[in-house]
Amino acid sequence: MNRAPRIVFFGHPSRFSLAVLETLLDAGLAPLAVVQHGRQAAAGSIPVRVGVERPASPADLAAGRGIDVLWLERLDAPDAEGTLAALDADVFLVACFPALLPARIRRLPRRACLNLHPSLLPRYRGPSPLFWQFRNAETGLGVTLHHVAARVDAGPVVARRPVSLPHGVAHEDASARLGRAGATLLADTLARHPRGALPAEAQDERAATRHPAPSAEDFGLSTGWPARRAFAFMRGTAMWGQPYPVDVDGRRLLLAEALEVRDAPAPAARAGEIWVEFAVGALLARLFTTERLWFESRAECPGPGRTFGTADP
Repeated sequence: MNRAPRIVFFGHPSRFSLAVLETLLDAGLAPLAVVQHGRQAAAGSIPVRVGVERPASPADLAAGRGIDVLWLERLDAPDAEGTLAALDADVFLVACFPALLPARIRRLPRRACLNLHPSLLPRYRGPSPLFWQFRNAETGLGVTLHHVAARVDAGPVVARRPVSLPHGVAHEDASARLGRAGATLLADTLARHPRGALPAEAQDERAATRHPAPSAEDFGLSTGWPARRAFAFMRGTAMWGQPYPVDVDGRRLLLAEALEVRDAPAPAARAGEIWVEFAVGALLARLFTTERLWFESRAECPGPGRTFGTADP
């Protein structure tokens, strides 16, 4: 009888990462440890906009289940390598971990160092894949399990799984669905390959696309779109809390929240709301009223930076 795989989970306070861990636990694949970036004292102090709930933390879930939580500031430090090596893992699994894994760390697990990415790679590489898939009205959504390599999101693919999302799905729900699908994909893959090396299919670089974290301008709407596209985009990216500029009859409106979509405008809207006609259909939205506009560049899965350690070139 094969023993259960020894997994170390690298996570981050995001709905995607939390859903991956929850599903692993439900599948009987409790990790040996959950790795978080930073210092433990920083837990619970993640800055968020007023009125926005702090993301749930995989560290909180792990601690509640009696799983060790390792807080590592620098993965290129000798003590980090020693701590991770002592776990004697078969698999390292990354899901929104905001640090590069140096080559010597990637080589520690017996079988593979893997990442779950919420797109069908090689398309939509980068820190905010869901944002761009919503903006581009992408219909082919899914999740990819791939080997971690020196280039972010470019490692050989183990498996992919399409995921259907309902029209107008909120970002948090979409992230959770994709996270659950990703964890199930890992469980299914390990069941099919209980021993030895895991599949490794090189990504087609000719088909690769990469997008950065969105800027304020990337929230702009076009009345040349169908109203259903604008509705789905606004619903899927509302977690950023940013205004959606749209030019209507020579004036710029700032929309805050998509409320309803119809074939034609309804007779009336309440105070603070407006119907906007698009190329096809109309959108009822709440107007953005905050006087001080600001934008905090934010990623669904914060990308690695120099302060998080170094990676091999």
